[in-house]
Amino acid sequence: MRELELAGRERQVADVWHNIAATYLRLGAHDKARAALSRAEEMQQETGHARLGAWIKVTRAKIAIEEKRLGEAEKLLREAAVDASATSLARGEALLVFAQIQARRHAPAGKIREAFNAVLKETADEPIGTRVRALKLYADALKAAGDLEAAFEKSREALELLRPGN
Repeated sequence: MRELELAGRERQVADVWHNIAATYLRLGAHDKARAALSRAEEMQQETGHARLGAWIKVTRAKIAIEEKRLGEAEKLLREAAVDASATSLARGEALLVFAQIQARRHAPAGKIREAFNAVLKETADEPIGTRVRALKLYADALKAAGDLEAAFEKSREALELLRPGN
């Protein structure tokens, strides 16, 4: 990656470091994920790659969630969700992870609905796969909260999006 940095592609290298961090997170290697995120954040700040900042916060929040530091995760997700330089997809991911925390904490059904509806609103113009994922997680949260009728409805909405022609 050093060659790419020297070739003037620092922003892309910062993105790669973030992707490496996300991969380490999926593998459960939190220390390596944090190290890669630190490198991504350094490069993000050096290059002024503002859009990457929200993604870094979301990934840090996911690490915090796995380490049961939900308060810290919520703070990072709130920051990412209102980051003016973030893409809609990054804001949507921040809102989605925040909604999952609400469900995990067994928040009242109204709070869970409010959180997931914010995700759907933010991701309305995103690719179908993004919206289907949000609807599936919404349905799972409603099912866990005991609202099977609403869970079925969200599952049906996801299925409708997957129909040919959508």
